[in-house]
Amino acid sequence: MRYGKRPSETAHDREHADRRWGRVPGAEPPLRGRSVMSFWLVGSVLLAIVVLVVIGGPGPLDDPAPGAQRPGILVDAGEARSVPARAVAPVPVGRGNVLVLFERDVPSAEVLGDLRRAVGSGFTLAVAVAGGDRRPLGSGVLAVDAPAAAAAALGMPRPRDGGPPIGYALLDREGRVRYATLAPTYAGELAELETVAGGLRG
Repeated sequence: MRYGKRPSETAHDREHADRRWGRVPGAEPPLRGRSVMSFWLVGSVLLAIVVLVVIGGPGPLDDPAPGAQRPGILVDAGEARSVPARAVAPVPVGRGNVLVLFERDVPSAEVLGDLRRAVGSGFTLAVAVAGGDRRPLGSGVLAVDAPAAAAAALGMPRPRDGGPPIGYALLDREGRVRYATLAPTYAGELAELETVAGGLRG
């Protein structure tokens, strides 16, 4: 279908139509096709710059499968893997909800406090530090005896750099792994942890 003036359209008809639509009689359209295309092209380039430069792609500590990292959904209880207590000793598996944090360095007391507040009461907090660093973690925080074995037992993904994971796993009261994800920047994403943990508290 071609657009333009109809053969029978007069200058008076066009002027009347312009006035009816609130346009200045005889004025050019506000945006021509070429202008719209240029605007779209510039916007696409700017968006690509934001994604590539500001947000950036996956880092060496991220999951090789980006879609599997921090999905935000608990695994159904019937499909979750059960974990033997010895795999994450001395964590009391099967006697309450558990948050197991996997790290390469011992977290600060402030970070541990933030984690405890994010999951709320009713969770045991345990930390599995790669290399078996035995520095004190503070009152009420358990240190997992064998971090590598615990990561395997809980199904923690291996990051892109091939090293130990940085992230966390949530176990329910029956000792089932309901959530396990890499989260190298977990300290800045505690709202997500709070949301997922809320699904086990409810």
